[in-house]
Amino acid sequence: MVLAPLVGAATPFVTYFVAMLFVAWYGGSRAAVLNILLSAFAGTYFFTSTSTTSPFLLATRADRVTVLGFVLVSLAVAFLLDLQRKTVELVNREAVRRRTAEEAEREQRQWFEITLASIGDAVIATDAEGKVLFMNSVASELTGWNVAQARGLPLHSVFHIVNEQTGAKAENPVDKVIKEGVTVGLANHTLLISKDGRRIPVDDSGAPIKRDDRTVGMVLVFRDASERRRAEREAAYLAAIVESSDDAIVGTSARGIIQSWNAGAKRIYGYEAAEMIGHHISELVPPERLHEEGNILTRLGGGESVEHFETARLRKGGALIDVSVTISPIRDKSGQMVGASRVARDITEQKRVAEGMRQTQKLESLGVLAGGIAHDFNNLLVGITGNASLALEHISPDSPARRFIRDVVAAGERAAELTQQMLAYSGRGRFCLERIDLSEYVREVIPLIQAAIPRTVALRLELEQNLPAIEADTTQIQQVVMNLVINGAEAIPEGTAGTVTIVTRQQQLDEQYISEQDSAAMGALKPGAYVVIEVGDTGSGMDEATKVKIFDPFFTTKFTGRGLGLAAVLGIVRGHAGAIAVFSTPKQGTVFRVLFPALAVAYGREPQKRQEVRDLSGCGTILVIDDEPIVRNMAKQVLEYYGYTVLLAEDGERGLELFRQAADHIECVVLDMTMPVMSGEETLLRLKALRTDVPVILSSGFHEVEAVRRFEGKGLAGFIQKPYTAATLAEKINDTRKRTA
Repeated sequence: MVLAPLVGAATPFVTYFVAMLFVAWYGGSRAAVLNILLSAFAGTYFFTSTSTTSPFLLATRADRVTVLGFVLVSLAVAFLLDLQRKTVELVNREAVRRRTAEEAEREQRQWFEITLASIGDAVIATDAEGKVLFMNSVASELTGWNVAQARGLPLHSVFHIVNEQTGAKAENPVDKVIKEGVTVGLANHTLLISKDGRRIPVDDSGAPIKRDDRTVGMVLVFRDASERRRAEREAAYLAAIVESSDDAIVGTSARGIIQSWNAGAKRIYGYEAAEMIGHHISELVPPERLHEEGNILTRLGGGESVEHFETARLRKGGALIDVSVTISPIRDKSGQMVGASRVARDITEQKRVAEGMRQTQKLESLGVLAGGIAHDFNNLLVGITGNASLALEHISPDSPARRFIRDVVAAGERAAELTQQMLAYSGRGRFCLERIDLSEYVREVIPLIQAAIPRTVALRLELEQNLPAIEADTTQIQQVVMNLVINGAEAIPEGTAGTVTIVTRQQQLDEQYISEQDSAAMGALKPGAYVVIEVGDTGSGMDEATKVKIFDPFFTTKFTGRGLGLAAVLGIVRGHAGAIAVFSTPKQGTVFRVLFPALAVAYGREPQKRQEVRDLSGCGTILVIDDEPIVRNMAKQVLEYYGYTVLLAEDGERGLELFRQAADHIECVVLDMTMPVMSGEETLLRLKALRTDVPVILSSGFHEVEAVRRFEGKGLAGFIQKPYTAATLAEKINDTRKRTA
């Protein structure tokens, strides 16, 4: 209305007004003011009359009022439009900001939910009162509840747990968070009871969700612990196996630093785990074997294992033990060696037993050899001694040849003594057993022993009185005592004063004492009462290498050998069911300890029988079965000389054949114990099957005890020890015939 006069008078003025409106809206108040001033100037200049005095002065008052009104109204409208525009922009910017924040929050929530859904642990979020708001797919799978079913329910309705050991209801972590307002750490040994009744071992924890220091909810995190529990059980089981193993199981780093040490290692090496963990494995290695550890580490670095490597290691205190070690590299997932597993087994006792067995087998093998040689030698001596003694029966007492033949018989008897030594070593010697008091017997032979040792060596006796009796061959016992004493005297350096001590005593042996002995010569002792004789010297002693050889035949530390020596002593002792042990240290002397089984009966000597001259002639048929021609021929000549008829057989089959042909006429059979084709034992059984009452005399180079033991209960009538003289054979047959008549 204010601009009506102008509009009406000058319509183009409207264009400036509209332009002002657009400029005010889009350009702001400053651009609008400039536009208004320009519009007012243009309107007055082009559409109104001006004063004659000035081109910028309006002619009339009305025009001036109109233009001023235009300017004022336009300015007001412009400022209002600018204010409105700014308000709209502010509102729009706030809307955009809110929209952006909401989109960011929504995006963040989506990413959060995606993250929770993607992790392997189960997650349940609740409000401040413990009602379920969210659960990821893992939680749904474990609990059996989906989000739609669980939303709004109390957490304990969805997450129900019990104690794994007791089965009692366990406290929900979220409930504890609500009560205490703090994070609850990981809980173990709980079982989740799912919706379908499954019992799943879980580990769980809870924490508050805070906003502006205000708790707005809680989060529960839990996971299926089945695999972990299984792995823990397996690890615990393996650890228990390692810990309970008798073997030492030691874990080391790649450089050999000890990292684990089981109870077996403590038992074998003597160290506690705390004493060895962190130390180098070489502390268990003897100085002379340190090169082994370097070689082992080199082989491990090359990917090799060391299996059943036998070596020596040090126990706490410095004692050496024998071990069998297996060492394997420990590798990580990339195949890099990060350590080594060292399994060691104490084989000290095993090696001791094996060495004992080896020595025993060696002694037994040599014994078999010696026994075989003695057996064959005895057969030769039967021919020599028997024929020579028979020749004496045919030669007149005045013949100069008698002296030579007696020398042959004497040489044969000395040779027989040598075979008895060989048989004694093999444990098959012939013993004339009688009850003796060992202390009394040692006193009796001391003069003989004293004469055989140097005067610089003193002989000291510590003989216990009233010893239990032993059953022994006095000749063999004399050989044992003399051999041990002479050996002890010769162990003392020549020209040096020394002492040999003989001690006798009684001793009760138990299982513990027997198990502690480490000498193969101790044999198979049994618990019980024994009589002990010890011969000790102050000589130079022996090292271990010498000790293991002293019982070998012909072994000696002297310049010349002396025959079977200690080997014969061992054989005699074994033949008496005894045992022998040696204790020696270089430069500290030697002690030989001999044990004989004690008798329960009192000591007493048996009376000597008077030798009587007897008539040994006889008659009848005698069957001699022996595989040695010289024995058969000698027996035939001897028995025919004394009036017998003799049949000869070279083996058991031929003997049975001859026996069948003349069974009714044969008075006695002389049967060899050891023969080819058919053994003496089998031949005896078949002879008895043909005729039960036929007397059979067993002939052998082995001693009577063994023969009687092997043929016990099989009808043996007598035994004759090879080698024998003509008179001995005739006497044995004569006595047997009378006893069985």
